[in-house]
Amino acid sequence: MLDTRLIIPPPLQRELLLRLHEGHLGLNKCRERARQSIWWLGISKQLKYLVENCPNCVEQRSNIKMPFVKEAFPNRPWQKVGIDLFKLDAWYLVIVDYYSRYIEISQLKTLTEREVITKCKEIFARYGIPETVRSDCGTQFASEFRRFAKEYDFEHITSSPKYSQSNGAAEAAVKIAKNILKKCKEDVNLGLLAYRTTPLENGYSPAELLFSRKIRSRLPILPDKLGSFKEHCKVSKKETERKDKQERDYNRRHRSKPLFILKTNDNVWVVDLRVYAKIIRQDRNPNSYIIKTEKGSAVRRNRWHLIPAPYKRNTEFDYSYDPELVDNSDVPVTLDENNEQALNERDVCDERNVSGSSDREETDSELQEVNIPRRSTRTRAPSSIFRDFFTF
Repeated sequence: MLDTRLIIPPPLQRELLLRLHEGHLGLNKCRERARQSIWWLGISKQLKYLVENCPNCVEQRSNIKMPFVKEAFPNRPWQKVGIDLFKLDAWYLVIVDYYSRYIEISQLKTLTEREVITKCKEIFARYGIPETVRSDCGTQFASEFRRFAKEYDFEHITSSPKYSQSNGAAEAAVKIAKNILKKCKEDVNLGLLAYRTTPLENGYSPAELLFSRKIRSRLPILPDKLGSFKEHCKVSKKETERKDKQERDYNRRHRSKPLFILKTNDNVWVVDLRVYAKIIRQDRNPNSYIIKTEKGSAVRRNRWHLIPAPYKRNTEFDYSYDPELVDNSDVPVTLDENNEQALNERDVCDERNVSGSSDREETDSELQEVNIPRRSTRTRAPSSIFRDFFTF
């Protein structure tokens, strides 16, 4: 015994590990259950390995919020724009400038790729062609839109599918546009004018930032105020400070933590698709991955959608969950230093530990060979702290 806890011999450890995880409680809860009655050397590590390799737990798990991704502020107006679609009484296209937050709204006659391209051409003819256009992965921004981007010489970047936060500027513009359309039914244009002439947090209005001058509205204003201004350096500094504050507030409010980077051939559970997949490569966009599902299709998903599934076999989507992987009945501590580091990073298992071979005896021998820690050959006496206890 250890204090009021029973010291469990190796042959019984695997069974009691599974009993501790009954109800599929989290790691901390399982450890609390163990602290009440049982103990053996390495129980904490084995519980961690068991919980992280439980299919039922992985398939119901969700990732924590990731830290705020702060994009670089553009150097000039209309250099980078965001684009999105939304529906009220009809379908609308909204385009927002990342520099000035100036928005344009156009009603769509049909929800087709060609109609979206036509509206974009009209807006680009007024303000010029931006260098970068960011959108979601909707069908209106597919192959024909990519040809349009090549023809008009701008870079088209898409956000992660099913993750609207990665196109945050356009989503915020949609919210503003909806409010204007809902509340200014008498004259939508006056509502747009009011937004464009209202100062932002940096002290300048969207129109002032885009055109480098104030535009006249229905409010009386001195003629001298309608002149040009050249304070773009101040704007960049204030916008950077605003983004820094937004990042701090977001991370503190959501208690966000960065998720570790997944590697090629890592097995994952895709939260929104409810299927297993394998990592092909990391996409150029932040926190975005190209994955291959069990059905063989290649899709893109944000890191938030991907839960590591280390219990999966490394053969092509062939696995069977075997609780014996969490315990070597001959050696209580089954994790060496490298494996513990991998667990701390919540990384996938080494291929040697989860071989896809159908020969169970060969797999077990490989596991024992890998997991047996190096021992000193010196003669060791039992620890004096156990002299008053019966040990097995």
